[in-house]
Amino acid sequence: QPLSGAVFGSYLAAHPQTAPLLLELARALGSATVVCFDPNVRLALLPDPEDWKSALDRFLPVIDILKISDEDILHMYGRDASASKLARGWLDRGVSAVCLTLGAAGARIYTRDGLELFLPAPRIAVADTVGAGDSFLAGLLAHLHRADCLSAKALGDRQQLAQALEFAVSTAAFTCQRHGAELPRLEQ
Repeated sequence: QPLSGAVFGSYLAAHPQTAPLLLELARALGSATVVCFDPNVRLALLPDPEDWKSALDRFLPVIDILKISDEDILHMYGRDASASKLARGWLDRGVSAVCLTLGAAGARIYTRDGLELFLPAPRIAVADTVGAGDSFLAGLLAHLHRADCLSAKALGDRQQLAQALEFAVSTAAFTCQRHGAELPRLEQ
């Protein structure tokens, strides 16, 4: 039975020694597996933004869900970059859904069929933001999987995406209320 989803990204997807191996693996998964990519840019590890942009560009043909933060966009494309224009460009190149996390402002989802959803973040007492992006993506994928919507075709379902976005934002908010990258369990 094929995997329902696989997540790639961060330093290993951008590093010249490991990136080709991960890209080969992503290509080999086939269309039954939803491929997610989270650049999770860390300039302290690879200081050249071009390395990160190149990694994203190489992965675009196999990505179903691109999860990217406003900070990732800032690091790769600069202060004047338009997140919505970048998202449309990625969608035009084959990505099914772009999930843009905006920190304390919330999150936005763009889909290839023109759907755009925004959800503000809840007001919380922030203890630590480490792990918020990972929690967001885990929450999004967990919700889509439980709703049997973790497929490239189902990513255009407005109601399911809205519910997944709400669950993902709530998951990230829960993580931010604790110290350390401690992702919540489903029952929490």
